[in-house]
Amino acid sequence: MDISKLGNIIYKEGNIILIQNKDRLYRITKLEKYNNIQLNIKNKLVLEYKDYLNDLNNLDTFTRYIKDQEYKLGAQRR
Repeated sequence: MDISKLGNIIYKEGNIILIQNKDRLYRITKLEKYNNIQLNIKNKLVLEYKDYLNDLNNLDTFTRYIKDQEYKLGAQRR
């Protein structure tokens, strides 16, 4: 996932990135195999998910896990 599409990066240190977009705050923890994303709206955690990159050359193609559900996202390059 290309995190620059989420909003403005307001903090970045080590593997932690905070992105602000109006009343939304994304807390991204970059781990070795996936990114853990927490979405807060008005200071309340409303969603948490994990994104696994499928193609190192295409940041828009990834698999998202929300609880026990798997979602394949992005366009596959040919």
